[in-house]
Amino acid sequence: MRDKVQKTLEDVDNYEQSVNATLATLHIYKYDDTTKKIDASIKSWFGKKMNPGEITPDLLIQLDEQRGIITELKRSLPKNEGDKDLWKEEFDQLKKYDSDLKGWETPNKKITEQDLILLTSQKIGIHVNDYIDEKNLSFKDFSKEFAVLQFNPASGIKQAVFLQKIKGKVTDYKKITNDRLRTGITVSLEYLLMSGLSKIKFIDVKPNIVYLMSIMWDFVFSSIPTEEDWRTARESKGGKIVEISIDVDDVRTKLNQNFTINGDNGVVKNEWVKEALENFVKIKLAKRNVTGYSIKYRKKIKDEGESDNKHKVFADLLFKEGVQTSLEEHY
Repeated sequence: MRDKVQKTLEDVDNYEQSVNATLATLHIYKYDDTTKKIDASIKSWFGKKMNPGEITPDLLIQLDEQRGIITELKRSLPKNEGDKDLWKEEFDQLKKYDSDLKGWETPNKKITEQDLILLTSQKIGIHVNDYIDEKNLSFKDFSKEFAVLQFNPASGIKQAVFLQKIKGKVTDYKKITNDRLRTGITVSLEYLLMSGLSKIKFIDVKPNIVYLMSIMWDFVFSSIPTEEDWRTARESKGGKIVEISIDVDDVRTKLNQNFTINGDNGVVKNEWVKEALENFVKIKLAKRNVTGYSIKYRKKIKDEGESDNKHKVFADLLFKEGVQTSLEEHY
């Protein structure tokens, strides 16, 4: 069970790194190094539906009515074994973005100049390059330029993301040049505050369920109890537990409105929330009811610090033997 807990925490960390890398990529285009301000005219979307094919690139950046950037994130890829090419489907999908897509916010829903970027983890960057070369893949049918950017957490006191171009070219935009990207750009996560991106916790990729459970507990459920609810709880046998009623649609809406880009209501899916709630039921922190679910909410579940996230708490409760018990049995 310990291995499963560790694997879960690694998956959560990978998702957080993917979110940060996606936001860092968006930030370097939105932040104007000359004016030291955010360019509010630049538009962006996660998983925006484009045609033909109703395809949904991970990140779209519209610089103006003529230019746009499509970014696809590949944090990891399946391991190829023998003659099986498990990467082909992934790169076939990427190829679909190399076309005159319709869905941009322009008068005719199209743009005339497009860059295509593959954003990948440093762990697999060189393997991605080798695969593209080996298969002689091209992504410049419609795209003006194609590039592979790799990312990695940057070392130092402050949290940051390091972005570096390892293949191809981008169209220079203000101070975002090929030379700078080839050398690498470090984006401190505190800079995301400037571009209004620091609140974003979800991209158009399903997170590990423990990550979603933690966000729901710390940011959605925590906002529901009133002072009166806590007063009543303190006077009752339950002590520090407040029972709150929620439903799937309401939780999904709150997550999308508060923790996705532009408050897009299509990023976090109902089925994600439903799966998380069923896992709360499994670890005896929730019950199903007629209208949805009843959550047994408390600020601290075990002995975690007040400011600690709940990743390890929920991973332990889900996967370690002997701890899937109700709160009432501990207090």
